[in-house]
Amino acid sequence: MNSPRIEVMADGGLFHIQGSSSSLTIANYHGLPLRLWWGSRFTPSAEALAEIRSDPPPYSVCDDPDDTSWSSARLHLDYAPPLAGDRKAPAFIATSTKASIISPRISGWRTYEGRPTLAGLPFARAEASEVRTLELTLSDPEAGLELALSYTVFEDSDIIAHNVTYRNKGDSIIRLSRASSFAFDFAPRHSMELVDLEGTWARERMARRSALTPGKKLIGSNLGVSSHRFSPVCALLPATTTEASGEAWGASLEWSGDWQFSFELDEFDCLRWSGGPGAEGFSWELGPGETFVCPEALLGWSEEGLSGLSDQFHEFLSRRITPPRWRGKARPILVNTWEASYFDFDAQGLDDIARQAARLGAELFVLDDGWFSRRNDATSSLGDWWPNEAKLGGSLEDLARRVDGLGLGLGIWIEPEMVSPNSDLFRAHPDWCLVAPGAPRHRGREQLVLDLGRPEVREEIKGRVRALLSSARFAYVKWDFNRPLGLPGSTLLPPERQGEASYRFTLGAYDLFKSITSTFPDILFEGCAGGGGRMDYGTLSYFPQYWASDDTDAVARWAIQGGAGLFFPPCVIGSHVSAVPNHQTGRSLGMMPRLAAALGGILGFELDLALLEAADFALAAEACNWYKDWRSLLQFGRRVRLPTAAEGDRSGRSPFADDAAWMSVDEASGRAVVVWSRLRATANPGSAFLRLRCLEKEATYMISIPPFVRGPGSSTLARKSGAGTRSLSGAELMRRGLEILPGTGDATAIVFELQRV
Repeated sequence: MNSPRIEVMADGGLFHIQGSSSSLTIANYHGLPLRLWWGSRFTPSAEALAEIRSDPPPYSVCDDPDDTSWSSARLHLDYAPPLAGDRKAPAFIATSTKASIISPRISGWRTYEGRPTLAGLPFARAEASEVRTLELTLSDPEAGLELALSYTVFEDSDIIAHNVTYRNKGDSIIRLSRASSFAFDFAPRHSMELVDLEGTWARERMARRSALTPGKKLIGSNLGVSSHRFSPVCALLPATTTEASGEAWGASLEWSGDWQFSFELDEFDCLRWSGGPGAEGFSWELGPGETFVCPEALLGWSEEGLSGLSDQFHEFLSRRITPPRWRGKARPILVNTWEASYFDFDAQGLDDIARQAARLGAELFVLDDGWFSRRNDATSSLGDWWPNEAKLGGSLEDLARRVDGLGLGLGIWIEPEMVSPNSDLFRAHPDWCLVAPGAPRHRGREQLVLDLGRPEVREEIKGRVRALLSSARFAYVKWDFNRPLGLPGSTLLPPERQGEASYRFTLGAYDLFKSITSTFPDILFEGCAGGGGRMDYGTLSYFPQYWASDDTDAVARWAIQGGAGLFFPPCVIGSHVSAVPNHQTGRSLGMMPRLAAALGGILGFELDLALLEAADFALAAEACNWYKDWRSLLQFGRRVRLPTAAEGDRSGRSPFADDAAWMSVDEASGRAVVVWSRLRATANPGSAFLRLRCLEKEATYMISIPPFVRGPGSSTLARKSGAGTRSLSGAELMRRGLEILPGTGDATAIVFELQRV
């Protein structure tokens, strides 16, 4: 194992952090933290301090009134305070009654085994012996503000957890209007590019790579949740970096509320990258003796391209973020009732779906929205979490017994953070909504948001949810959140502190998540927010998996899941086979391409199984049987994005310009699964060769096609590509590739098994 290491050199003038294969070096220069290096592992010398160049450039300002020999204008800073010379956006903005500008300097440091715990916030989990932490203290004695910057490095990882804590050590009120979780400069590099995930409802996490040009670029969310529009993850890389080679840096916030990333390229080609909580209008008031803790930022580096960066974050999320109870634990196959029946069901209909789910080989039956109070559409009853027994044919425990008799676990849908105006909860407590005093209540989806910043509101929700989940034997909960906050405010706060309402809401949500999931540790919780609207490392610290999108169309899901896969491993991505024509896009596809897309995440089904043709049902059942044998590899193996013809052929002539592929690899066992799909039909297509990755060059691999791909109702692609078993070397598979002979029809797909011999 590579143990974490932190060295302090030059009497506290130089700090060197070593990860598994990376180095981060920070200098103390005139009390400012400078980032000298972040990249491949090496050992710096104290002479590095003498190499720092800070001569004032023309038309600049010096920072020290008594020393005009230097300026911060060209320094590459780490968590830059407001400065006279450096005119890029500072990492934070703080004011007080004693100071309109607060600009602290390094006043101390310490290293220790272990890591800081963040009260009320999620953070990466580790035993003390597995981590080392460097803490730099920055102080402004006159204003009374003290900052603690923590850099935590983990065993066998190149991920660094960055934490910032603000402390008011004075006797006046300090107001924060910006508080980044991280902010640092890259030394001049040409042609730096950004990879981010943008989108909207039903089109989340579209991967986008774009050049950064001089000036400032901002992405983020002001919706009160991390949002469908952007994800609080991104990567920076030189233009020469590819999927498999070159340097790449990545960041993820462990945060589920408003957030912002900033990329500012100055006239000297220095790039400042910062990120943290809050959007326009954020503020936080610190009274004497109070603290404010920023959400944790996870910062990663790889010299093996985007693929290597993904490996870093996948492994870290699985090992350090996922709740310990669910690390490495296989996720079950489920059947969800939503697209099968929406709100319109009765006991007989539910029993029919459950029987078909058992025949299929599913392991969970999930009762979605519409089971409680007077909930027959989206206009009522949120908050009234007691069952409609007439609709269910009895109690929830009765349903659990019926489902258990079929060999299935019972799952249920809830949306605890919301309330319907037409509900008993709202009529009893209309003042519990998230709204500023005197402001109108703005509805979304005919519902309002509860003010989770208020302790009495959280306690009432906890009581209702605990009573519900104690009323029957539940194996799974889908926790939904179907609207943004809008203009958040709180009757708990005075007018001058309304900028805290959204942040306090997210802290309240975390308190709710922690309380409920710790009370029911054996229940598998899946997060949802109108699909993927709150899919982030913060929520995934409590919920082991997430519903990536309400769009269940197989072709759309390749893009959604492919983008998510940059930072999220398959073991957290819920993915379902749904009905055709698809309810979101109207597209009709065969069963095989729908299965191929769903294999990219946690396999599930969301359709009326009784309406499937016999051949399609048999194919799906055979796929479930096969999936149980291979799911450990599919959910927890190394996920590898494969190059397709579209990446190498810009002429537009390739018959495979619209294909997509990935593979899951377990190097230890020598097993792999390859999944390929053609997302758009092309007339008279020829062969293509799918070049694999991450195999042993000298090893021989037996290649076969699973029975469900070869069986009745499968595509002609499988039969043309060979249904038998054959052997090829790892070198041949990675250089020449697997030959694919497409059949006819839209969205053809195939699956290959590989076994090293």
